[in-house]
Amino acid sequence: MTIRFFPLAFLAAAVALSLVPSSVPRLSAQDASDPAAALSAAMVAACRDNEAQFSNYLTPDNAAAFRALPAEQRSAFLKRFSLSDMPGKPLSSTDQQNHAVLLCQTPSGTVQYHFGAARVHENLAFIPVSVVDGEQAEFGLVRESGGWRLLSLGLILLDIPQ
Repeated sequence: MTIRFFPLAFLAAAVALSLVPSSVPRLSAQDASDPAAALSAAMVAACRDNEAQFSNYLTPDNAAAFRALPAEQRSAFLKRFSLSDMPGKPLSSTDQQNHAVLLCQTPSGTVQYHFGAARVHENLAFIPVSVVDGEQAEFGLVRESGGWRLLSLGLILLDIPQ
């Protein structure tokens, strides 16, 4: 009886797990038109210190230059971008205005990002992001190849080849 029960219990557990929503944003085909989802996914990758995933949200020239950097420079870039000193666990939610809220939890602390309303103009988007107990900056994104890519942080244009 227990041998028959095991496959059924396994199937029920698999179905139940597939219904649990993930706390980490995943960029799907329908999210390709949402610059905030792309920015959130890039920040999740930076929080996790996932260089390969992060480079997916850079323009092609910047992605190639990022991959060509020495490992310690890539790691330093992601640490600075995520404002954390070690890989973390990202958690996402939304606030009362339905704007993204992203947390990057590390053993040394938690960084909390609050996204503002995106200003979208054809192939450009600008999203204000504030850090709890910190500064506010505006991220610029450009739509290329059907997806949103990081273009700028504040007044600093991301031009990694330079």
